[in-house]
Amino acid sequence: MQGRDVILIDEAGSGKTFGSVLALLPEISQPHHGITTLYIVPHRDLAYQIESWCQKLVAAQPSTSIDPSTVVRVIARPNTTPQTFVEIRDSPPRILVSTPSALVDAMESGNLRLGNTLRRIVVDEVDAVMKIPLRYHKVQLRNYHTPEAAQAIDKLLRLMWEGRRPKPQMVMMSATLTLHVRSWLFKQNGWMSERVVRLHGIKEKTESGELMSNERNQVTHSVVVVEADGRLRNLNDKDPQADSKFAGKKRGILSEDPGAVLSLLDKEDDEAGLNAPWNQRNLAHQPATRPAKGLILPPSVLEAVATSVALDVSHRALLVIPNGVSIDPVVETLRELGVETRTLNLKEEIQHVSTRLENELENTIPNSPHTSQSSLSDPSLVGQDEGEEFASNPTLLVATTTAVRGIDIPTLSHVYIVGGLESEETYRHVAGRAGRFGTPGTVVSFVGADGAEKMLGGTGERRIRRTFERIGLQNVPFPHI
Repeated sequence: MQGRDVILIDEAGSGKTFGSVLALLPEISQPHHGITTLYIVPHRDLAYQIESWCQKLVAAQPSTSIDPSTVVRVIARPNTTPQTFVEIRDSPPRILVSTPSALVDAMESGNLRLGNTLRRIVVDEVDAVMKIPLRYHKVQLRNYHTPEAAQAIDKLLRLMWEGRRPKPQMVMMSATLTLHVRSWLFKQNGWMSERVVRLHGIKEKTESGELMSNERNQVTHSVVVVEADGRLRNLNDKDPQADSKFAGKKRGILSEDPGAVLSLLDKEDDEAGLNAPWNQRNLAHQPATRPAKGLILPPSVLEAVATSVALDVSHRALLVIPNGVSIDPVVETLRELGVETRTLNLKEEIQHVSTRLENELENTIPNSPHTSQSSLSDPSLVGQDEGEEFASNPTLLVATTTAVRGIDIPTLSHVYIVGGLESEETYRHVAGRAGRFGTPGTVVSFVGADGAEKMLGGTGERRIRRTFERIGLQNVPFPHI
């Protein structure tokens, strides 16, 4: 783009972030004496993902002698220490990735000085980084304050102007860069030049028919409606207890016997009355799922998720819960249901998958010292390594809505969303964790029935219907209810 400012819009999972990292590769082999590219991202998991991609791309270059660990550094709470800034000053990376709060803290404390060598500022998930309220949220608009990332950018641009240095290239990326957000960007003093390059992948793919043929056929979307008493039904089904014509209708595993999921997962625990319908159980024995804001996730929802993980997931799945809900009790509840569950930590997930793939590669190379001749000659032993063991024990990762923007989780196939869908944009971003880079995926959303929206963070049946209509999605019945 010859240094011109860029606004990039494309659907979730299209590879915007990875493409931006790939575009920097030609610069990496050139000498540098300071930070040339600043990435600003909404949360630390996305920062570590960019760090991992940069290091792997550098290491894959056949003729490079550059140490991948010197190319990129991350500053993000709570993992950044004073020693981190000493190392950055002594051996500055070419690329610095930061969250807004960590960037402002580092600049205000004097631990980080940028400007002399800075050529480019990339803001990924810009609408989330800048926390720009939707245009119809009038109260939020009235109380809107300049976000931390904008303060940092304003300070950097002012320092560069005072030092008579050229303005850095500005790259703004998101799947939901609405006209409202773009207007806000152009109102910021000195940010965007008049000759900005606009790349609109969604528009181009829609006009060519590629979006319809690829994205919507690769990812299936299902909606489960939760009644006030915790019973579950598919979006297009009527409440069977409210309509007598459904009497005797064959239902899924959870509708017939919610406790069946426990036997399915080889979990025997009758003391808590888990084999009775959930609304007849002694809730005092239920694992606590009370978040800080007082929201209680219905046990039937977590049982449905556990059932689907056991039957449908081969490697990894993601459960996204509303902001403010305490993650630890949800993780503990799912573990009680026999599901291997942990809080999302993308840095650990990347390392885990990288180690597994390296082991698989060693076991398939004939001359590898770690590969026995018996494992190569006996077909029955093929796949009986760490990777096969991992595949037979699917892992469910749990995160809140704001913590999943932009991330790419290796081997993820299913996303379960429990409420917290404030808008069409939120659904696009959360559901976009499945079907990354054109791979198949499944998204299952749990929403409250009419009058029971608050049970699941305020997301109701009517809102999800409108979202599906606007995006053009078709509901696929969830088979496990």
